[in-house]
Amino acid sequence: MPPKKHSTLMMIIQQWRNNNAERSRMTTPQAVAHCDEITKNMTEHQGGTYSSQAKSADVAARAKREPMYRCGPAISAVERQERERAEKQMQMKLAIERILRDGREQHDLENTKFVFAAFNYFVKNNESIYIPAEFAACLYSLKSGKTSTYSSLINPNRLICGRYSAAQDHTESTHQLPLPPYAMGESDMSRLYSNILEYLRSCQSDNPHGPLVVFTSTELMPVVKGCFRYLAFACDMDMEEVEKQQIHVYDIQYLFYVLKIEVMGMSHLRSNAINKCITDTLFEYDYFEYHSGISCQYHEDRDRSKYCTQSMVARWSYLFSDYMCGDLAIKPLIGKHLPPKQEPKFTVE
Repeated sequence: MPPKKHSTLMMIIQQWRNNNAERSRMTTPQAVAHCDEITKNMTEHQGGTYSSQAKSADVAARAKREPMYRCGPAISAVERQERERAEKQMQMKLAIERILRDGREQHDLENTKFVFAAFNYFVKNNESIYIPAEFAACLYSLKSGKTSTYSSLINPNRLICGRYSAAQDHTESTHQLPLPPYAMGESDMSRLYSNILEYLRSCQSDNPHGPLVVFTSTELMPVVKGCFRYLAFACDMDMEEVEKQQIHVYDIQYLFYVLKIEVMGMSHLRSNAINKCITDTLFEYDYFEYHSGISCQYHEDRDRSKYCTQSMVARWSYLFSDYMCGDLAIKPLIGKHLPPKQEPKFTVE
């Protein structure tokens, strides 16, 4: 909102009040009534002096006003948000590198376990909440490949008022799951969230007191965070409980990059030619996208495997294996490192 302009009358009232302590206790209507007669008896020169003071006060007020970003929030607020976002990004990268460093120092990087997770959603509720439609997660390591999978369709029972059209547009162009109240799957959000937490804890049995960490694609990070937030709030959990059981969502594409560097270092291979642009391109190319038999039956029947979360986490596992297992001379196993109907691209004697 722009600052209020200073009028000639208000400048006269301000000076009139400053000259007498008794007058300063008057209300504005009372002061206006007294000063109105004064302004009528003023000469043009005297009125011009107060008019100039009012204009100077307007200029000073505009100079004090903080510059805005594209007619929106203040630039300082935008810059602060950017700094906080960059700091969170750096903390996430350091956490991923710490996980890999611990595995390397224990000479057990090939057995380090990662949980890959993905959500489909019906509609975006607001800036940070997504209403979930489907969830899948799998446990993966380079040595054993994809060893377990948890997946569930989700029925949130209802959508927020006024968002049905947006939900219909999104679902028809992606996963094509039926909208609430005809959605399929688990409708008890408390039970669903408890099952997810139980599965994630079982995946981290080696470190039962450590934080729960899942990896997802850069594009899906806000979706996964928003869906977990929706489930936590749907369970009527207070903020203290939400913080206690917080699920950390990390970027799988950064993991893909730094893990490749670590694997090549272990194998004494030159990694100078590897950069994140290359690994991101390989990850986004997704050449296991059209393999059959790796998605849920619903999406398999409708030829929408590309958008199935169960298929997504499986494809990520196969991509990691295809890109790195050869460097460590790990023999690929069908169904764990490769799709059920895929022949290995390399052999290990």
